[in-house]
Amino acid sequence: MGSFFTNRAFGYQKAISALKNHPRKVDSREEATKIPNVGKKMADKIVEIVEEGSLRKVQEVCDNERIRTLDLFGRVWGAGPATAEKWYGQGLRTLEDLRLLPQESLSKHQQIGLRLFEDLDERMQREECTEILEQVTEVALKVISLLLLFFVWSLL
Repeated sequence: MGSFFTNRAFGYQKAISALKNHPRKVDSREEATKIPNVGKKMADKIVEIVEEGSLRKVQEVCDNERIRTLDLFGRVWGAGPATAEKWYGQGLRTLEDLRLLPQESLSKHQQIGLRLFEDLDERMQREECTEILEQVTEVALKVISLLLLFFVWSLL
């Protein structure tokens, strides 16, 4: 199953790259299918985006309560997809619903994740990451002078 989605994602990446490099705006299915790495189904999606401004299927997913709730619960530190599904199955829909659960029903990580959700969910700016890296490096090298530090963050 992972291979199917990996291949599909790779196909989308190739089509997006080809579209970005296309010299002009695509306004027909025929023109879209002539672009390398764009098949008939992808061309239909491109035309729908051009004509409607978005994809109906994407809007359906975004409007789906279950998808939105699972996404929210999945962003709670300490909760994975199975836990998010369990909570959804119990009728929980909001962070407030989770906060009303007995604390002993949550793992320590989930308790922390709920308490600090807003802080943990907020994207950190690159400048702040760089500042933290510099401070941590300075202190760490005082403790262990030959230490190699690698600081990694997501750009998503």
